[in-house]
Amino acid sequence: MGKTAIYKAIATGDFPPFIKIGGRASALPQSWLDAFVEYRAGLSK
Repeated sequence: MGKTAIYKAIATGDFPPFIKIGGRASALPQSWLDAFVEYRAGLSK
C-alpha cells in the first residue's frame, strides 16, 4: 500500500490516523497496524 493510498484511507476512516510522537515524527501502534493487515487479508478471501 503506497503513501497516497494510506492518506486516502485515513481520510475515509478506513485506516487509523497516525499519532504525533515528535515535531516531525508520527507513528502507529503495532496493534493497530496488525489489526488493519488482518482486516485487509480477510477482504481478499
